Amino acid sequence: ALTNLGLAYYKTGRLEEAESTFRKVLGITPDGISARVNLAATLLKSGKVPEAIEIWRGILQQYPRRNDIRLSLANALYQTGDYAGARYHYNQLLLANANHSGAMTGLGSLAYRKGDMAQAESWFRKAIAADSRNAIAHNNLALVLERANKLDEAVRLLERAIQIDPGYEEAKKNLDRIRRLRGGG
Repeated sequence: ALTNLGLAYYKTGRLEEAESTFRKVLGITPDGISARVNLAATLLKSGKVPEAIEIWRGILQQYPRRNDIRLSLANALYQTGDYAGARYHYNQLLLANANHSGAMTGLGSLAYRKGDMAQAESWFRKAIAADSRNAIAHNNLALVLERANKLDEAVRLLERAIQIDPGYEEAKKNLDRIRRLRGGG
């Protein structure tokens, strides 16, 4: 019942209550994997990224094949600027699954950040080929193509990203900006 209450708090944006509730669940079942996963997700959403990272690291020590946790950890490491740590975990994901779209997206983001647009484009295209519903890869590939002045393709990718995830605000902002760049419509 406490877990369900915590999830309800999480889904409605009541993150302090969600965190408190998941910590209570952990007090009852300290080894509970779902409580730790839920707490880490809540901490991430609350901006407490270092705390979430520590929880995910602990889970991975116990369950090294939890690729969902590894992806969350890699993305959080990227967010905090630990690019080497993020790269390591993205590569570990690809070793476990050569078609891991999330890992490819992460590696594409690392290449983009370094200014290697050819490598970024390659990773984002591979990510989309592996999972045609990866809205982030569509958005990020559009940014690469924008730099190459391939605005029509960028618009199509952003429209697809929004079709996949209608609430994807970053893609909507990018679409508006690129449409203005190419002169409307």
